[in-house]
Amino acid sequence: MNVDSIRNELAARLGMIGLEPYSELPGQPEFPCCIVSMPVVTNFHREMAHGVVGMNVDIRVLVGRGETNDAQVELGKYLSTDTPQSVLKALEAKGDTPWIRLKVQSSSDMTNEGDAYGITFTTEIDA
Repeated sequence: MNVDSIRNELAARLGMIGLEPYSELPGQPEFPCCIVSMPVVTNFHREMAHGVVGMNVDIRVLVGRGETNDAQVELGKYLSTDTPQSVLKALEAKGDTPWIRLKVQSSSDMTNEGDAYGITFTTEIDA
C-alpha cells in the first residue's frame, strides 16, 4: 500500500470530472475543487494472508460561495449518481488502481467554509 499513489489516483480521477485537486486548501483555491485528505488506517491487517490494509479517505468537494441555491445545484451534481460530475462514478470506476477495492461510503451535510460551500465524501479503501 502506497499512500502517495492512492492520493494521486484519487486526485486524478476527480480532476477528470472538473475538480481542481489539492492536498490542502490553499489561500486562493480555484473552484470547484477538492481536497484529498491523508488516509486514516482502520486496519493494517484486514486479511492476514494477503496483507490488505483497510483505510478511510475523506474528500472535501468545494464550490464557490455565490448564491446558496446555485451552490446546492452545483454540489448536487457531484453528489448525484447519474451525472457526468458524479464523485461516486469517478472514484468507483474500474481501471488500473493502487487499491483492491474502493467504496464511496457516505457524504456529509453541506458546510459553509468561508468563500465556499462544501460536502465531504468518505471513502473506504482496501489496498
